[in-house]
Amino acid sequence: MLVVGSFLTAVVLFSFSLLGGYYFYAMLWKTFNDTAEPDSWKGHIFFAALVIAQIIGIGILIFALYVATYAGL
Repeated sequence: MLVVGSFLTAVVLFSFSLLGGYYFYAMLWKTFNDTAEPDSWKGHIFFAALVIAQIIGIGILIFALYVATYAGL
């Protein structure tokens, strides 16, 4: 059950950050560039948060696969 939960968590995190995240990042970046506001650094912070979420998701996925492999599940 822990393995399944970890795997699903990794898939959800990775899918959201990869598919949805870049779309929202592109929208934010376009908005900041169109308005020419000085706070366009928020887009970079958002992108960094997405990259961190991807790394965490991949880490959980690798851990889940490791546990599943050596637990014989």
